[in-house]
Amino acid sequence: MRKVLLAFLSFMLFVPFMKAECTYKAQVELNKLANYVESRYEYDSSSAKFNVIFNNVPKELYIMINDNEYTSNEEGEVTINNFSYGEVINAKVYSSRYTECADYNLRSINIKLPYFNSFYNSDDCYGHESLDVCSYQLLPYEVDSDTFYRLIRNDKKKPTETEKQEEIEEDKNTLLDIGLDYGVPIILIIVSSLIAISVGNIIYRKQKHGI
Repeated sequence: MRKVLLAFLSFMLFVPFMKAECTYKAQVELNKLANYVESRYEYDSSSAKFNVIFNNVPKELYIMINDNEYTSNEEGEVTINNFSYGEVINAKVYSSRYTECADYNLRSINIKLPYFNSFYNSDDCYGHESLDVCSYQLLPYEVDSDTFYRLIRNDKKKPTETEKQEEIEEDKNTLLDIGLDYGVPIILIIVSSLIAISVGNIIYRKQKHGI
């Protein structure tokens, strides 16, 4: 009985040190799974924080961020909350204990979270809607007031419909003024030249024929 008990205890102590062989084929399959993992982020306006979501994470894999392990739900999704603006996240995809190659680092995913743009859709953006600082609430770079107003000053303000019509009328008036200023004298010169040529031709013919 003592020998049986000793053998059982030895087996139980030895089991944790037993590990299935991590074959090359198993590694290839795990790397394929890791390559399908996708990431995205969502902005939570109520908390002014970001949620980072990883999709296509089967039970054979888990996500490691800052030495914290995150396993997926039944849909193969991992959601991690409360990340801040501009934060850089280095997520690593590991093989889980459900595989022959447990705890292998298979892949790294780097995520750069954007910054909140407080100038988005502000009154100062009127006429400058084409600028990124006016049309996007989240930007890949941080914008301060100096940068914002410099961009506004450098952007040619788009004219309103009324301003466009006024410019068209002004162009018409300008062309009319040019015509009056230069057209009439030019016409007079042309008419005078034609008259002089006609008179010259008459005189020439009379002299030629001795009339």
